[in-house]
Amino acid sequence: MMISLHSILAVGDTMKQIPKIFAIVAGVLIAIAFTIGFLKGFRKVSWNGLIWATAGSIFLLISRSINPTGSATQKFIVAMVIALLCIGAALALYGVLAYYLRPKVRWIKDDVNGDTTLAEYGLEFEPEYLDYDGEHEMQPYGKRIHRTGFTPPCFAFRLLGGIVCAINVAVVLWAIASVLLLFINATSLAEKNIGLMLQGKTVQKFLEFAQLACLEMLAIGLVISIARKGYSNSLVNSLRVILVSLGTWAAVAFCFYLPFSNLASEGSLLGNFTNRCVHAFQEDYPQLSGPLGKIIAGASLSCVAILLMVGLNVLLKKCCRFVRSMGPTKLLDKVLSCVLYMIIGAAVCVAIWFVLAAMDYFGLINVRILLSEKTHLSNGLYNFGKVLLEKLVA
Repeated sequence: MMISLHSILAVGDTMKQIPKIFAIVAGVLIAIAFTIGFLKGFRKVSWNGLIWATAGSIFLLISRSINPTGSATQKFIVAMVIALLCIGAALALYGVLAYYLRPKVRWIKDDVNGDTTLAEYGLEFEPEYLDYDGEHEMQPYGKRIHRTGFTPPCFAFRLLGGIVCAINVAVVLWAIASVLLLFINATSLAEKNIGLMLQGKTVQKFLEFAQLACLEMLAIGLVISIARKGYSNSLVNSLRVILVSLGTWAAVAFCFYLPFSNLASEGSLLGNFTNRCVHAFQEDYPQLSGPLGKIIAGASLSCVAILLMVGLNVLLKKCCRFVRSMGPTKLLDKVLSCVLYMIIGAAVCVAIWFVLAAMDYFGLINVRILLSEKTHLSNGLYNFGKVLLEKLVA
């Protein structure tokens, strides 16, 4: 089947026009986002893109001003520590602003009959209520919902809301376009018709900036999203879920292993219990009494282990309620949980870049084209993943 030259040229012209079309669509979406943010106000719009852009910008500025030396692992550790510090600073700033500016809905104590008000240290009678005869039976205090920050925003907060909402959309669109262009440039697609999208001075400038910042920003955004998930959770509750879920499976597996191990020797408590289970099936199933008895012993021990894990779960739930009952301990618990999830996010980034190093090793993608020499975090992640891959292959 012959394809005409005119058709090939038409496809090429269409590919060259895609970046312009994307820029127009992006401009329209950013304008719509600004309008929505202007209507809602700074307090009510999402700040996710702003946090991402703030942390990423701070890291890019700091990473450009330093040049870590040493091995690939040392460079990776230095870059990751700087990134985590930038993320922590951005999240701390977000937390302070959210505490003072975000709309809040909370329950507060309220007088049921309206004759008294709640003072700082107890009950206080209103001055107008002078005919209290001592026999008036006071009803207990109830609760009512108290809302703050839901009033119509002023012009300054509307303008800030529009800017923040536009930044949120702009950062996401930039990330999508950068990933698309970098993927085309680093694979065999660059030699096909779709590679014509990379032509043009503007697209090349955009691609150079994407090589400098895209993967760095993606890594930081991934850690931020995981860290914010950790802040919304509780450290004690997270540990409870991990211990109970993984601990239960590990305990059951270990309990089934014990009767078959050397620990179930003659004379020991475990050995005596296993022998009793074996002798229980000696008469009816003489050939299967050994394995069957040990399985029954493991199942019995597993039931005991499950009961212990249920008790541990109840105890940790009570610890969770105690931690959440006081403001300082609740804040400390959330901060520690955020730090733990930041470390988990860093580990996830290592795993992702390990996959990229493996794809580069098997020739599926040229990772070096994706990276610039000034991208310390991405280069550190890639080199660290490459070292791990070489050790695994060896």
